[in-house]
Amino acid sequence: MSLDCLILLRDQLDTGRLTFSSRIDVSNAQVVFVCVGTPPNDEGGAHLADLFEAVEAIGKTMQPGLTVVVKSTVPAGTCDRVEGLLAQYATPDSFSVLSNPESLRQGSIIDDTEQPDRIVIGARDREDAEVLARIYEPARSDRRELRRSFNHPYSYLGL
Repeated sequence: MSLDCLILLRDQLDTGRLTFSSRIDVSNAQVVFVCVGTPPNDEGGAHLADLFEAVEAIGKTMQPGLTVVVKSTVPAGTCDRVEGLLAQYATPDSFSVLSNPESLRQGSIIDDTEQPDRIVIGARDREDAEVLARIYEPARSDRRELRRSFNHPYSYLGL
């Protein structure tokens, strides 16, 4: 771990913006990023058990209006399965599930997070995508570029 990463980690821990726990409680959260490993399984696909375990834990304490962002790299259809799991705990119209796959280069995690060269968002509608647009806005210096980055996928979907 680089010195920059250690300094950033210490700063976030000291300010209380980052905590670690073995207990998941999202009852006060507005947005939750699910970032778990999805290593290859025996068939060559993604092993999703840890992801679904985390989603189940989120479902137990989630409140209406929660946005759940799947940050892990997952196969198509996984967010539908995540929605299905969360629907066991809340009505589907009371939460949102978005896909925001990571695009980090090894050894450049801080730079890639603070100044991403691209932001990929999978959302059912523009309003949900705008939740992440507001989160990523400080990482982008040119708002026009940010808007283009978020609106571009809609042109392919015909939305």
